[in-house]
Amino acid sequence: MRQLLWGFLSLLFFCTACDKSDETRIVEHPDYNLIPYAEYDYTLMSKNQDLSEFGSDLPRQVEILARFLESPNQIEATPVVLRNSWGAKAVSVDERLILLHIASDQLLEYDLSDSSITETAPFGRGPGDIAYANDLIKHNNKILLPRDDHKITVFDCDNEPCEYKISIPTDVSAKSLAVMNNDFAVMGTRYDGQIEKNITIYTAEGESVHSFGEYYQTNDFYLKNLLMQGTIRSSDLLNYYLIAYNRLPFLFIFNDDGDLIHKMRLETYNQTIHEYDTISRRVTTTPKGGISDLFQVDDTNFVISVTSYGNSSYDYDREVSFYLINLTEQTSYYIGTHHHQGDGNISIQLTDLGVVVIVGGEVNLFRNRN
Repeated sequence: MRQLLWGFLSLLFFCTACDKSDETRIVEHPDYNLIPYAEYDYTLMSKNQDLSEFGSDLPRQVEILARFLESPNQIEATPVVLRNSWGAKAVSVDERLILLHIASDQLLEYDLSDSSITETAPFGRGPGDIAYANDLIKHNNKILLPRDDHKITVFDCDNEPCEYKISIPTDVSAKSLAVMNNDFAVMGTRYDGQIEKNITIYTAEGESVHSFGEYYQTNDFYLKNLLMQGTIRSSDLLNYYLIAYNRLPFLFIFNDDGDLIHKMRLETYNQTIHEYDTISRRVTTTPKGGISDLFQVDDTNFVISVTSYGNSSYDYDREVSFYLINLTEQTSYYIGTHHHQGDGNISIQLTDLGVVVIVGGEVNLFRNRN
């Protein structure tokens, strides 16, 4: 009897151990828990509503972008001779292109009038240098760079070349920023994870005023950090902030008090897969696509770009789609899609001068001189 009981307990122990060994520690993180303001109603950004419904006052930059997406060979291209242009962001001031090379931490100016190149800011930690910059913003002919090392670097571009003015301290690792009424709205996090909201408002002196932006319900730093990767822009005219996170199919619109007033969802979106390791509490991602960028056209119109990954044999197989967002109507219009297959990654930037296309080490400006 004792042997029979022992055999039964051994079998029970063995089966229990088997059950535990079969348990997976990797689970897919629920999409619902990844969405801030999940219960808030939204409108769709659909490809069924195109620019023909916008009206006659289509912004010039958007018209150039639409022409490029429809037939890039039919629009004039100006080659910009730059080295190491991978990972660049671009804005324009007068007849100058200002490019931030994220990979090499350089700020460069390209003068279209004489094809000259000026290194405005090299990599470094001294005054006027830049390091770990994540975004490039133009505001009233000033260039602002939010940085991972808790700084915002400001350059004045009234003269040529742009001149370093000041570095403003913050208490977050700054990923993106917007300017409204001379205050800075910074998307970022602290490395200790002790931050309750993902957007912080700072004065021009670096004093923290207040924070807004809801997390999904988790206290895990690694999960919260997913909401630190995206873009924030603003409208001084309407006192609105627009926030797009790279891995979420939503555009959030807040007022200047930090209240959510509208939410828009991409109808066609290839959601990145998030897998959560319950032991190490780390998140791994399998990218399928995401929101690439958010561009300000004027105080009422913005353009959002969305990238989807293809499955061809090319190293880089991407479809980049663009939507025009009108804040006054709080509606969207599909502009078009560019399909890229090749050995180098692609970045498409919208500037006042036109469309800047960066593929590998080549930079071209597409513009309409008429």
